[in-house]
Amino acid sequence: MRDEVYIGFKLNEVVSEIEKDNKRYEIIEIWDTKKTKIGDDLRIVNIKNDDIIKIYVAYF
Repeated sequence: MRDEVYIGFKLNEVVSEIEKDNKRYEIIEIWDTKKTKIGDDLRIVNIKNDDIIKIYVAYF
């Protein structure tokens, strides 16, 4: 998995790819943007590929 390929993608598009590979992952919201979000545009800001893939996300 090349992490930088997924930066800026919608979360649901990437999670489905990770689940195909049967990898464990954790979703981490990097700041509380739920109060100011418009819609459900949850995008990936960063990915750390460890034993458990950590997906850092934010609403845009």
